[in-house]
Amino acid sequence: MSKIIEPISYKRSEAILAYIEGNVDHANHLLEEVMGKCMKSVAQYGFYEAEVQLTQVVKKQLENIHAIRNVDERTL
Repeated sequence: MSKIIEPISYKRSEAILAYIEGNVDHANHLLEEVMGKCMKSVAQYGFYEAEVQLTQVVKKQLENIHAIRNVDERTL
């Protein structure tokens, strides 16, 4: 099972790194890829539900950080 999950976790980690490096569009693209892969298999394998939820949490947190950064930049 870990061989299946590792590429998903790796791609999600790549998304986080892309975001940190300032490449928000690429980060969002990678997270969408992760979600697509998970959603294809969630009905067959229950552990994908945890991957979906974790990816949603990561995406939400990155969106929140992005919103805060945009507010900070406008107030400077």
